[in-house]
Amino acid sequence: MEGEILVKMRWKSIPRGLSVCILPKNKYELWDKFVDRSPQGTLFHKSFWFEASQKPFNIYILKKTDKIIAGIPIVYTRRYGFKLVRHPPLTPYGGLIFCQNTSPKYVTRISLEKRVGTCLGTILISEFDSVDIIFPPVPVNLLPLMLIGFSSSLRYTYILKLNDLKETWENMSQTTRNDIRKAERDGLYISTNEHFEKLTTLVRKTYIRQNVDISLLNYAVRYHSILKKVNQCRLFVTIDKRGQAIAAAYIVWDNKRSYYLLGGYDPDNRHHGALALAIWEAIKFTKNELSLREFDFEGSHLPAIERFFRGFGGALTPYCRVSWNSPLLGIGLDLREGMQKLLRFLRDKKL
Repeated sequence: MEGEILVKMRWKSIPRGLSVCILPKNKYELWDKFVDRSPQGTLFHKSFWFEASQKPFNIYILKKTDKIIAGIPIVYTRRYGFKLVRHPPLTPYGGLIFCQNTSPKYVTRISLEKRVGTCLGTILISEFDSVDIIFPPVPVNLLPLMLIGFSSSLRYTYILKLNDLKETWENMSQTTRNDIRKAERDGLYISTNEHFEKLTTLVRKTYIRQNVDISLLNYAVRYHSILKKVNQCRLFVTIDKRGQAIAAAYIVWDNKRSYYLLGGYDPDNRHHGALALAIWEAIKFTKNELSLREFDFEGSHLPAIERFFRGFGGALTPYCRVSWNSPLLGIGLDLREGMQKLLRFLRDKKL
């Protein structure tokens, strides 16, 4: 591919017959098509998502002749002299993605994934001091990364299978269904024509309550700007009888599923069913208008939010976070943790 920046062959792990390169901007369209075909590919792997973040990024690909076999988009930054790989803000998933392997033999497929994963993982730990990646909740072979020193941890999300909306409704908890019915009885309704500022106003209030950095909303505006152009987002705002926006749910999607990216409500005009009603409309839109069969809530580590998501009846689905730190950075992190413990001890002793 013309214009590619070849990654030098100083890593013995690059499989014979394949080459690794950093994809040039004029080839991003090829990458985005590859993301759509890949079983692990998501909206959050697309080049325009990374461009909208306005963070420096590269897309590493492994190719055979002109065919992309695998790849990984990464945001990189420097901190205290260390080169770090991190996700862009408000980006739930990322990581390695592979081509659709059509080999009839399982051993052939898994062997290719092993070689490819080892290759790209080795390049990352050779180029950077710290790597932190969250993979989507789909089957992916992480063993090659673990074998070269990456550690992994488990997370969970709830995913709704949208085969039949009647069944989806019946599988919800009684509390969630009652909240939605009450919202409808109280005259609440959904508008999909509201300005994006309605969402950011509500989410800002939610972030303040949860002590979340509200500057993240600047990235939300950037993502919305590009997603609106490619028609891969929709805002659902709950309006009360007075015409006030009291809750909102914002979803984005790819060719596999939709994702509940942002949501919030007004604590001064709180209604138990307002946000549930917005999400229910988003779920129906995913099934009826987008013809997608999955709705991903993206999980939460906050107990109240986890309980709220669980009420919609989605399947508890695991996904993985993998990380690696260079020995030098590891020493620095251990020293920092030790100093923090010492300061806490001295503070407590003084009290």
